[in-house]
Amino acid sequence: MQSKDRLTITINKNILLKLDSIIDGNKIRNRSHAIEYIIGKYLGAGVTKAVILASGDKKQCASAVLRIHNRPVIAYQIEQLKEANIRDLVVIINKKYPYIKEYLGIGKQWGLNITYIEDKKNTGTAQALLLAKQYIKSTFLMLYCDLLVDIDLLDFINFHQTLSNKFITLSVAPSMHPHYFGVCITKGNLIVDYQEKPKPSRFFHLASTGIAVMEPAIFPLIKKNRSLGHDIFPNLAQDNQLFNYAASSNWYNVSYQDELESAEKYWKK
Repeated sequence: MQSKDRLTITINKNILLKLDSIIDGNKIRNRSHAIEYIIGKYLGAGVTKAVILASGDKKQCASAVLRIHNRPVIAYQIEQLKEANIRDLVVIINKKYPYIKEYLGIGKQWGLNITYIEDKKNTGTAQALLLAKQYIKSTFLMLYCDLLVDIDLLDFINFHQTLSNKFITLSVAPSMHPHYFGVCITKGNLIVDYQEKPKPSRFFHLASTGIAVMEPAIFPLIKKNRSLGHDIFPNLAQDNQLFNYAASSNWYNVSYQDELESAEKYWKK
């Protein structure tokens, strides 16, 4: 559990009324949570780094710069990261398909500090993430490059930080195509079972949206494991160390044609 200090403050009544107006009992639970949330909007939630995995095949890498409403997918991701005051990025790229590097450059025009790492072996998502180990010393965000997810990253991070015995918290949401993703069986805050791209089903399932808050303690667990979805996540679920955060159902993996078409219709402009 993240430690917190008690603070007594005096607030103008008009400001307090505005503060109370954002309390919905769900996303914003009470006045203390509302104050913490608003301060976080300006100062961040204590997480300053993100790792973007962009070292897959050509289709996945190219999807990061596909345009939805005339903006590349990666531009929406950068906007969300900056809103959460995350400006230090480690981007794992495939040398053959450096589309993100060509688009973002060194990051100055975006107000970012970007470190690119080439995944020369391309042996899986876990090994790709391991390449970022030397740059990560505290809690960080991880995301895949080909995803559009309507999510409040500050609230996501704050939720993770309230948990104990944590390694990873996955953002999850209902999906019409769970076999494209990792299916999550949940019990409260826990993910008790994780299955990577199971057989197609006619049922709706909760799926991992491809965004996670992680602790550096994840790196020693990788060892020879090649895949986050096939190896790391299922093992953590069995050990009650994999948690879930409910994201909006408005999310898309644009590497799949039907998901791309849906994003073009329904993604917010």
